[in-house]
Amino acid sequence: QELRQWVGQMLGIMSHLEGDCKGDIDSENGQLPWNFGMNVSGPSKTLLISIHNTQSHLGQIADRLSVLDEVSRSFTDSHSRYRDAFTNQTLLMLTVATAAFMPAQFLAGVYGTNFVLSDGQPAIPELRHKYGYLIFWLVSVGLVLTGAGTLYCCVRRRSL
Repeated sequence: QELRQWVGQMLGIMSHLEGDCKGDIDSENGQLPWNFGMNVSGPSKTLLISIHNTQSHLGQIADRLSVLDEVSRSFTDSHSRYRDAFTNQTLLMLTVATAAFMPAQFLAGVYGTNFVLSDGQPAIPELRHKYGYLIFWLVSVGLVLTGAGTLYCCVRRRSL
């Protein structure tokens, strides 16, 4: 943006120089403002051609700066979209993993509180069972595997 402003300022300066070399008379006092040459012949013609070439090059530079500005904005937008998509994908995986492990965490929380009666006996009937602890782990593993299978099916279906 700043470079384009500088190029615009230089184009304005070149335009004034070109007008001065052509010998345009100032309307206020009727004199030539800088008088680089008496007219557009002789040495001032070379200066006029050089100024005109400089103006055309500055115009080309301004066009290239506009194109480069658009390309950089395109790269910025593309990178932003990629970063947003990556963040969304990461959050999706974390959400699904949390949902898959939540039932097992709930069971561990319930059975990990060690509910006991005043006489020291477990209050939850499953804890009195001979294989209660094994059943707890089998149910927990089953829930985790069910969640993992659901996750696998969702990911597989999305990639097709």
